[in-house]
Amino acid sequence: MKIDESQLSQNIDSELLKRFVEAGVFYGRKKSLTNPKMKPYLIDLPQFNIEIFNLDLTKKALDEAVDYLKQILNENKTILFVGTKPAVSESIKEIATTLNQPYIVFRWPGGFLTNFVTIKARIDFMKNLENKILSGEIEKYPLKEKLRMKREYEKLIKLYEGVRHIEKIPDCLFIVDLRFKNHQTAYHEALRMKIPLIAICGSDNNPEGVTIVIPANDKAPRSVKFLINYLKERLI
Repeated sequence: MKIDESQLSQNIDSELLKRFVEAGVFYGRKKSLTNPKMKPYLIDLPQFNIEIFNLDLTKKALDEAVDYLKQILNENKTILFVGTKPAVSESIKEIATTLNQPYIVFRWPGGFLTNFVTIKARIDFMKNLENKILSGEIEKYPLKEKLRMKREYEKLIKLYEGVRHIEKIPDCLFIVDLRFKNHQTAYHEALRMKIPLIAICGSDNNPEGVTIVIPANDKAPRSVKFLINYLKERLI
């Protein structure tokens, strides 16, 4: 069943609306999976068995996010970008590196916010191992120990590559898809530590406590890439 674009937005410029639609930003999930707290961001279209986002609210939230993130960057504060789903990890890494900000795209290390001192010690340990490997100092160790150190380094670099330069708890988190199991811990840690949170939320997400909710299709790579690029273009 084809949707009428005029049902999705009353205010977005036609060319931009076309880009939103082509990227599939307006698609939610099956209605049986809808989180009631996402209802205000949805359009009531009984003929569809999936939820449809109000793109005017999506665009408004994106622009609010741009203003908020610009303020953080102008104050030389830190935004931690989080997207560990394979479908979104490249887009998250790209915007973070463009803005010279930290990112986590492999797996959220439990306690990253609530036990930052321990996490920072692990990052420092990783960098120490890296120095030993790059300098050749590792060759002084017995073979068994050398292999153990290299395996440990490979495990740590996957986790902490994007946060190797972080020195303190970030000032803001940006997450794609709060419903994703690996992001649930990050979400709860941010709430516990009262860290501002910006999130791209699908119709099955729980947006409670989120500073800026960007209601949109958070599952499809094309949609997420479009949304991230929209933010990136305006932030640079």
